[in-house]
Amino acid sequence: MQQIIFLLLLVLRVFLSASDAFSVSLDTETPLDPIYVTPIEGLSFDQKYAEELLKVLSYDLNHNGMTVAVRSSEKALYIVKWTAQSKTLQPTLYFVHTHKAKKFDSITLTGKISQDRRLLHQLADTLFKSIYGKEGVASTTILYTVREKNQDPTFKSEYLSDVWQCDFDGQNPRQITHERRYIVTPCYIPAKKGFRPGSFLFASYKLGQPKIYVGSLQDGTSHQLLSLRGNQFMPAITRNKVDIAFICDAMGNPDLFVVPYDDDVGVGKPRQIFASPKGTQGSPSFSPDGRQIAFVSNKDGSTRVYTMEVPSPYVLLKEMKPRLISKACRESTSPSWSPDGHKIAYAGLISGTRQIFVYDVDSQTEEQITTDKSNKENPCFAADSFHIVFNADQGGGKAQLAVVNLKQKETVLITEGNTDKRFPSAEPLVK
Repeated sequence: MQQIIFLLLLVLRVFLSASDAFSVSLDTETPLDPIYVTPIEGLSFDQKYAEELLKVLSYDLNHNGMTVAVRSSEKALYIVKWTAQSKTLQPTLYFVHTHKAKKFDSITLTGKISQDRRLLHQLADTLFKSIYGKEGVASTTILYTVREKNQDPTFKSEYLSDVWQCDFDGQNPRQITHERRYIVTPCYIPAKKGFRPGSFLFASYKLGQPKIYVGSLQDGTSHQLLSLRGNQFMPAITRNKVDIAFICDAMGNPDLFVVPYDDDVGVGKPRQIFASPKGTQGSPSFSPDGRQIAFVSNKDGSTRVYTMEVPSPYVLLKEMKPRLISKACRESTSPSWSPDGHKIAYAGLISGTRQIFVYDVDSQTEEQITTDKSNKENPCFAADSFHIVFNADQGGGKAQLAVVNLKQKETVLITEGNTDKRFPSAEPLVK
């Protein structure tokens, strides 16, 4: 019973609020490449709409970690110019130092900012790739939960929560599930190469006990993943979608399990891959190749982040020797392995505040990424292995989504309002 309570506390720890106001820290010594975007003129829409489009693009350019939008072309390294006609907009990128130009396909606008802003996000990623040769994340999305006090006496829970989705800048929020039950830890199921995800995993308390479900991003419908007794928490899936890891107490203790998964066939037989009689496990996260797994355990006292090889079915549990990676803090949770495999983000308690840390797999070193006085939890690497999205407490038991990149280390709130937003999951991209 004590171990079950510990696991519940591990999941619900993110609902603790911070008393200090949220602040932003900016490394002003980090050089950014200046890029100038000319005004948009000639569209059949009013000028205010054109300015809204520029705001969307400017935000993306200011938060990709490499460029900064400037008000003049005088010192710009790159210039974006427009050819506008009626409802079409054709951008051209000028490379100032090389005197080269690259013209892109025309964008057909609808006049609805909720739709057209996504076209500008795609353009921001196209510009980023043209300059740096890397994929951007401005056009990706984020899953998360929105929590509220339960007013339904028929459901025995203090809170209700559903899954939502938003753009990477926090805009265009859309409710996915409408269960009016308690849902936590959603995560995307990666799509086939060249496609975007259409489904996701999550844990729901709608049956009383937490169980894992597969949900549809289109209509929010879902089905239970496993017919397994006990509590099931914190699903994670490999990049190639062949294994799902989760926490389950079917054997009497909340321990680490994996189960084979196939989109068409379903799941295979679950197997326990790590157990600790004196500890509780949580928050699994696979390496990109699916051969290793990071997770949380308090087997040695306080909650720490460990990694280990995913064992074959013939390896005995007692032979598993996880390696401790979070040594900077005695209390660390919610690891997230970067898509490039070189980093693991986690939340750690230091000087009384939960901050975001990153462990470098190659050098085996840790770095504190955030420093402001808001408690942060549930970091998740974006598809570029450069941005991290997480939830940051804003006081009063409520949190908002925030993003930080590894170059600027500037914490940026991307949502606002009175709703409590938690458990962000950044969209994976399979190119």
